[in-house]
Amino acid sequence: MQFKDIDEDYGDWVKEKAAKAVSQEYPEYAIKIYLKLVKESISKSARETYRIAAGYAKKLKDIYAGSGQKSRWENYVSRIREENKRRPALIDEFRKL
Repeated sequence: MQFKDIDEDYGDWVKEKAAKAVSQEYPEYAIKIYLKLVKESISKSARETYRIAAGYAKKLKDIYAGSGQKSRWENYVSRIREENKRRPALIDEFRKL
């Protein structure tokens, strides 16, 4: 099935609802949406948005686990921690995952 990319024209709420709706049948599409949501939330550089990013990342973790891609999750979260090692609030939020 072909999906239209969800871009900046849609709010985060719409993007999250779309990801949730397709996560069981089309996990790769849901992963793509959640990756974008995590990246956008981190870029806002505030503890609250880091908490939101960690929430999206938790959903990513569940999708990766449910589709047998645990190592892909581990690589992703390691990369996030390494790329953001000078953001202690972000590291703190991601430590909870």
